[in-house]
Amino acid sequence: MFYLIIQVKMITPIEEIFDLVYKGKKGIYFLFDKGVNLIYIGMTKNIRRRIYQHLYSLNKKFPDNFIKYFCFIELSEDNFVFSKELEDKMIKFYKPLFNNVPFENTQKIIEVFKND
Repeated sequence: MFYLIIQVKMITPIEEIFDLVYKGKKGIYFLFDKGVNLIYIGMTKNIRRRIYQHLYSLNKKFPDNFIKYFCFIELSEDNFVFSKELEDKMIKFYKPLFNNVPFENTQKIIEVFKND
């Protein structure tokens, strides 16, 4: 299967997610900690809104200032229906720390990071 990738945004400081260029973009995103370690891969129909949820929602998975960078692969509308398959393949390949971790266990993992 082929995916029509519109744009790949390289690893970027998380603050840049609020630039207008990301408004309404669809695709696969990657989140990184301060050491540029890949911690999460996700799929979204609106990258700005989804990252905002990771950063500021009441039931967020990550503590304040934990996510420092992101990378984004924008997919065409036609290929977005297949993006779940692509996301699953990337999670299996890269094995990010916080994918498939129950919410209640994330704090234990974060404590390990803080002690390093």
